[in-house]
Amino acid sequence: MHGKRLTARSVDAAKCQDKPYFLWDLDLKGFGLKVFPSGTKTFVVQYRSPNDGKSKRRSIGKLGSPWTAKDARDEASRILHVVGLGGDPVATAQTEIHSSQPAPFVDYANLFLSKYAALNWSERTTKTHQSNIERWLVPVIGKTRIDNITRSNITEVLDQVEPGKPALPRNLFVLMRTIFNWAVDRGDLQKSPMAGMKPPRPPAERHHILSDDEIIVVALAALKMGPIWGGMIHMLLLTGQRLREVSEAEWSEFDRETELWKIPGGRTKNGREQVVPLNLAARTTLDELAGNLVWPKTGFVFTHKPGRPVSGYSRMKRRLDGVIAKIEPSVRPWRLHDLRRTVATNMQRLGVRFEVTEAILNHVSTTQAGVASVYQRHDWAQEKRDALNAWGAKLMDALSSWSSTQNVSGDPTAASSS
Repeated sequence: MHGKRLTARSVDAAKCQDKPYFLWDLDLKGFGLKVFPSGTKTFVVQYRSPNDGKSKRRSIGKLGSPWTAKDARDEASRILHVVGLGGDPVATAQTEIHSSQPAPFVDYANLFLSKYAALNWSERTTKTHQSNIERWLVPVIGKTRIDNITRSNITEVLDQVEPGKPALPRNLFVLMRTIFNWAVDRGDLQKSPMAGMKPPRPPAERHHILSDDEIIVVALAALKMGPIWGGMIHMLLLTGQRLREVSEAEWSEFDRETELWKIPGGRTKNGREQVVPLNLAARTTLDELAGNLVWPKTGFVFTHKPGRPVSGYSRMKRRLDGVIAKIEPSVRPWRLHDLRRTVATNMQRLGVRFEVTEAILNHVSTTQAGVASVYQRHDWAQEKRDALNAWGAKLMDALSSWSSTQNVSGDPTAASSS
């Protein structure tokens, strides 16, 4: 279609039709907007390659964060400037996709990780999905062009997952659906091969909460795991944070003077910085790990090798279970994540407000989402501190009482070996 100057107003005014169509900018030749029947609008740039004279088209990005009409125009100007100097951005960038030669999935997945995941997901989440792409997706569909991938290919990816990983098929399904929907939004695919597919059944929801006696036994058993593993288990119990947020913590995140632990957004699941008040028991655990009351400024808190955080959680958990069995054989099977769920449940028992518990867990609940996230900015700092202080005191009192009645040696406020 003929067009007009692409501005924020003209782009917003472009109406969807029964078929996709292009609206070309009158001032910057080659800069355009592709409008899909769904209402999706994608900025594109089209040019004639200096190498072979063929017309090529490159998607810039979908309208919306971070692509405004002005930003897309600037990017189109940059690309066309490269073309004017004799370069071919599409031909020279292995991961850039153009309409006449769709890329194999492995290249497109790399494009997705750099253009979408890096901008919208936390560093940790991006690494997790990158690992799943490399481990599960690339071996099956890596060499297949994205426009040739079928439902059968998707099913083949899911069928290779062994029964012992009940949550993985659904996670892979969501990941692939996100990639293909993004390709459609960009105009690199006309239709997702997963359109209309039903996701795998979610795994059975876990609701295991450790009882008071089980919490005590786990905390006491941690004393016999050495300062590193024992300290990590205690910090999981004392703060309620996620496993990798604790196990990969760095000393630079902790401030003993303010009694705060600031987890950067790049290490949290939702990408938001998390501030955790440190109760007395948590500070004592860190003092034990530091060896004194002055904490290091750099390095991992929980490490067996310089420059690397702890690893081998499954092996550690088997050792811990063996210690627990000697203290109290009746403890039910449990997972490390159950400690976080147990902390949340005990917050409720202590009368902590739901919003405060959600803040401690760094959850984005309905009370924090949407418009509420803009206008309700209270950080619950003091309430979080009061709640974690109460929880730490309760846990330490219970440990001391149990230890005295059972004649268990070891300081329950420290994570050292007994």
